[in-house]
Amino acid sequence: MSVVPVTILMTVRNGESFVEETVSSILNQTFGDFKFLILDNASSDRTREIIRSYRDPRIGLVGLGRDIGQTAALNRGLVLSNTPYVARTDADDISHPDRLQRQMDFATKHPEIALIGTWYEIIDSRGTIVSKQRPPCKPDQLSKQILLDNPFAHSSVLLNRLKALECGGYNPAFSFAQDY
Repeated sequence: MSVVPVTILMTVRNGESFVEETVSSILNQTFGDFKFLILDNASSDRTREIIRSYRDPRIGLVGLGRDIGQTAALNRGLVLSNTPYVARTDADDISHPDRLQRQMDFATKHPEIALIGTWYEIIDSRGTIVSKQRPPCKPDQLSKQILLDNPFAHSSVLLNRLKALECGGYNPAFSFAQDY
């Protein structure tokens, strides 16, 4: 039996407005060899019902008994994931169909890279593109940019799970901006 190389990690709390489109964008990836770990952070809306309506065996839904916050939920997800790579998505984001394929191709060719980001588009609630973000791609440019702001859109990154855990995972001091 081959090892699944990547877990898509999503935490959600009361995401019923967007979660269906998000889940569909993940399940329709051109790279299909993944686990989709969703941690429901004590939603009180229809989020769990929507997720359970999918009959895809790649989805693993973990219901948290209480709201532990996104940072703690992300750390729990890193521990529960048992794949070499973790790809992040948020419950209100849409992934391009070949996102995972392109990231896994790059990761395979460059195993020394611990974090892979993407260019991305910011959309409004109707799906209209508000802006296109093109952060730098070269390590020397990234190391300069990160001093000013975060060039990585968290919901578009692929990371080496063991390297992330070696660094201590997500810093619990950050309730927001966990990606920084």
